[in-house]
Amino acid sequence: LFLAQAQYRLATTTWRDGDLRHGILYLDQAYDNFKLAGQTGEMISCLYLEALLYTNLGDHQQGQKLAEEAVQLSRQAKDRRKEGTSLRRLGIAYAHQNQHGKALELYLEALEIHRQVGDRAEECNALNAIGGALVELGRLEEARNYFLRGLEIAQGIGNDFTVAMLLANYVYYVYIQTGDYQGGLTFLEQQIEQARECKDTSMNFIAARQLTEVLHDLGQYERSLVYAEEALALAELRDEQRNRIDLLSWVGRLQALTGQVEAARRNLIQSRDLALASPEPDTFIDPYFNSAYIAWLFGSPEHWQAAFTQLTGPTAQLRQLKLQIPLAFILDLQARLLLSMNQPAQALRYSSEAIELIKDNQETGNLGHFYYTHYRALRDNGQIDAAFPFLQQAYEWLNSTAQRLTDPYLRESWQVNIHYNQKIRADYSRQAGNSRR
Repeated sequence: LFLAQAQYRLATTTWRDGDLRHGILYLDQAYDNFKLAGQTGEMISCLYLEALLYTNLGDHQQGQKLAEEAVQLSRQAKDRRKEGTSLRRLGIAYAHQNQHGKALELYLEALEIHRQVGDRAEECNALNAIGGALVELGRLEEARNYFLRGLEIAQGIGNDFTVAMLLANYVYYVYIQTGDYQGGLTFLEQQIEQARECKDTSMNFIAARQLTEVLHDLGQYERSLVYAEEALALAELRDEQRNRIDLLSWVGRLQALTGQVEAARRNLIQSRDLALASPEPDTFIDPYFNSAYIAWLFGSPEHWQAAFTQLTGPTAQLRQLKLQIPLAFILDLQARLLLSMNQPAQALRYSSEAIELIKDNQETGNLGHFYYTHYRALRDNGQIDAAFPFLQQAYEWLNSTAQRLTDPYLRESWQVNIHYNQKIRADYSRQAGNSRR
């Protein structure tokens, strides 16, 4: 029994760190040992967690099968608590197969059970899942209420992981996806003000962390830096080393983008070195990515080569984990570095793979930037006719995103301050001018 418990703890740790395949391996071992010990409840926990991991890896059929087994075993054992969680995991498997109506039914059934047994943490997870399903079904106003109720409960029970998840989903679906970035920023800033008044360092950190990335993506680099520095100070106060390492890299990235080059260099190097010295250096992404991004933007040939090399570890890790979108971002940056080093043939291999990874994920952030990198790789390989459609797609994405930004000030900031957006517009204007002549 002790061995099974240790294997289950290993599974949850590796899952949180993003290593889904090792998580599955540990869960298989734990399940067998719990079965030998006659621990039915723990067997169910293994099944429904493994169902989630398979679903996240893209094996939706296996995820559904394991979740169905968990539901069946829960009912046989008359374990209502486990049944509720198993039903929600089954709903997730259906959602990943675009069966959102069926998923919603299962989430609502799970919510009722969670409330009956008084499991507030799982109630939050069900409310989040219901909100997501309602968004997919076009019922945004209903979704808003479920997200907010879940956020309120999660804060009340002090579950930071769930607070961060619900806050991010609420802001994304209710504000960002509809183009109301200013509304999302205002909501997050309100959360910070309330957290400061209540001395709630948890919500203060979570909201500041999220504001850092939203403002960065809008080209609001100075405002973003203020919140990054606040989040970093809170991570240090709370002695959260992993968050500290990630945020040092964000502070460094933003300092570079606001002209504070020497301070940026120190923070980026410190973040990268701390990540490399950690027990699990390959589980970090931000320290390597942010350092490489700044090297691409402001560096010289020797910096580009070093940046490309430091991305090989995270690239291999993401390939193993089959995390397609983070992998696509790193491959795209590697392609940019190779183009800077005048290695277009290699760059084309990386940009082609990135395009392949995002083709079924059209809501991926900065979608047009992938198209533009691929355009440049094709162009620099002499494939002019094949290149132009990707430039056109990048330009269309640029215009459609700008139109969705309802605040004129933020729209201008996004168009002017983000380096690639300027390049897309300039190259498209040049190409369109050439075609007219």
